Amino acid sequence: MRHETDPAGYLGPSTEARFALAFATVALLNKREAAALIGMDAGTLDALTAEGVIRAVPRGKRRAYTERDLRCFLLGEVAATPTHNRSKARATVVPKPQTYKFSERSHRARVGA
Repeated sequence: MRHETDPAGYLGPSTEARFALAFATVALLNKREAAALIGMDAGTLDALTAEGVIRAVPRGKRRAYTERDLRCFLLGEVAATPTHNRSKARATVVPKPQTYKFSERSHRARVGA
């Protein structure tokens, strides 16, 4: 945590108090909590995360935000190390099976389609 003695990283008295309260008992905030803490809508936070402006930690199917990443965003800094690893292999996309109406089944079987 940064203090008043480090003016380059100081967010101001009210924001520092909000950060101290928000991260007093938890290490990660969910999307809504993080958006409220930095003063924006949850949808805007999602968009900024998708653009890579602010980083998030994957937590299951949802995203979570660390104090460090939120501070870096507010101060306009780039975090030195990545919060998570994106080098996982992407899953292969399996095409959806084609469906036909029941009345078309016998016709397709005769035609060979």
